[in-house]
Amino acid sequence: MGCALGLAGTAWFLVRRNRFAYYFLVALLGIITIVFLMDDFGIADLIFLSVHLLILGLLIKDRDWYLIKTSPS
Repeated sequence: MGCALGLAGTAWFLVRRNRFAYYFLVALLGIITIVFLMDDFGIADLIFLSVHLLILGLLIKDRDWYLIKTSPS
């Protein structure tokens, strides 16, 4: 439950283009991926891992949008 709350809170900060939240989410998804690879691996794990890798890939692909420097209004 803690991981789900962490991901939801980070997603909220990502919408606000928070640089720390971007790096935190990439690190968290990387850690989750490594933990899944160290456990018993079945079809459900494969689906869950593919979703995580898809999200991680999209975050890395669009990193310029999340890390854009906004000027003060």
